[in-house]
Amino acid sequence: MECRRGLRIVEGVAPQEDHSALPAFTAEACMGGAVVPKFSDAPPLTRVGFCSCRPRSTRTQWESSMLESFSRTAAWSGVLTLAIALGATAASPSQEAAGTYSVQVCRSVCTGLEAKPYLTGTVVLLERPVLRKDGKPINGLFVEGPVNGCFKLPRLQARDDTYAGIDAEGPLSWQIDDSGTLRFPLYRSADAGYEVELKPGPHAWSGTGHSWGAGAAEIHAPVDQVVATRTGAAAQGQCPPIPHIDGR
Repeated sequence: MECRRGLRIVEGVAPQEDHSALPAFTAEACMGGAVVPKFSDAPPLTRVGFCSCRPRSTRTQWESSMLESFSRTAAWSGVLTLAIALGATAASPSQEAAGTYSVQVCRSVCTGLEAKPYLTGTVVLLERPVLRKDGKPINGLFVEGPVNGCFKLPRLQARDDTYAGIDAEGPLSWQIDDSGTLRFPLYRSADAGYEVELKPGPHAWSGTGHSWGAGAAEIHAPVDQVVATRTGAAAQGQCPPIPHIDGR
C-alpha cells in the first residue's frame, strides 16, 4: 500500500504539496477517513492537509487491458511455436519403421531358445522409393507399388509347403496401413506369393507370414510366425541390384 500526505492550497493559482509540516498518517488512518488537521495562512489562502492511499500495483484500465492482451498473445505464441516444433520433428510411421532388420521365419515359435527358423536373413525398409536414372520410381517385376526395400533370406531348411525362400533375395514394396500393420511380400509371381504382416512391439516387429496361390499354384500351407528385429538404419547399399520394368 502506497500512502501520500501533504498540504494542498485550496485557493490559489495551482495546487502545491508540502510534506514538511504534516504528521505521519498510517494507511489505516487514511483509508479509515482520519481527520486531517488544517493549517491557515494569511488570507485568502488556506492550506489543507491531506493523505491518500492506493495499492502500489494499481494500473489504469488501459494498462491492465494491454497487459492481459499481451499475456494472452505471448501464451498462444508459445503454444504455436511448440506445436510447430513438434510437428517439424515428429516422424511418420513409415519413417519410424524404416531401417535394416534381422528377420526369422518359423513354422511355430520364433522367439527365445525354442525358435527354429527355416528362413533367416536381412530385410531393408527404405524411407523413400528407389529411383531410376531419370528420377522416376522403380517398379519391380510382380512388385505392387514402387520398390522401397529389399530382402536377403536364404533357406535354412528345404520345404515344399511354402513359397517363402523361393527367391533368396530381391526387391520389395512395403507399407504401413491405417491400423499400424507393416506389410511386405517375400515372394511374388503371376499366380502366387508370400505375404508378411507385422505389428510393432517393445523390442521387435512380430506377426505372421502366409503363402497363397491360384490355379496350378494353389497351396495349403500353415501360417508362419515372423519376427523382425531392427539392427540399424536403412541402407540401400545392402540391397542387390534391382531389376525393373520401364514404364510401369
